[in-house]
Amino acid sequence: LGQIYKREERGEYRGGPAYYMEYGIKGGIGKVLGIAFAIITIISMGLLLPGVQSNAIASGFHNAWGIPYWVVGVVLAILLALIVFGGLKSIAKVATAIVPFMAILYIIMAIVVIVMNIKEVPDLFVLIFKSAFNLEASFGGILGAMIEIGVKRGLYSNEAGQGTGPHAAAAAEVSHPAKQGLVQSFSVYIDTLFVCTATGLIILLSGTYNT
Repeated sequence: LGQIYKREERGEYRGGPAYYMEYGIKGGIGKVLGIAFAIITIISMGLLLPGVQSNAIASGFHNAWGIPYWVVGVVLAILLALIVFGGLKSIAKVATAIVPFMAILYIIMAIVVIVMNIKEVPDLFVLIFKSAFNLEASFGGILGAMIEIGVKRGLYSNEAGQGTGPHAAAAAEVSHPAKQGLVQSFSVYIDTLFVCTATGLIILLSGTYNT
């Protein structure tokens, strides 16, 4: 949908839910929904979502090296401003330079750690399923809470269903909209099924989940 209803403005493609709501849903209701989505997205993407991510980064630096939260916050704000104010092309260039390197490095590290402890992996999967579906968890209402937490974590890991991914998808140049759709859906498998499973296994292997 992001690809089908995108618009070219000043040599750049723009699109996303606000666009396909306005142009895909005929009549005034589409425009109202598009405007509402745009306003909500500006607030959430400008304040809420970056707050969660920057807090995670600041907490990591503070816990590892004792760096004050405000220092990390200021540095992140400056770096983000330099990228964002450079426009869509600047964002795309930075993302294509950093994300593949970051992902490949992490995946290699995860594979190495898991392969080194491959004998323990089957027991870890048994532990995961036992902990998720045992009777005590079900009767205690923990299962429902875990599903809710899982959905929240899923949103942060791949953005599927959140409404922010289509903006990037609309900006891509492809010969057919379905090609970008396949790329977006494949990212869910990489981000959540592979990367998050690998991360979970590493945490279980370290034994830090019970501290």
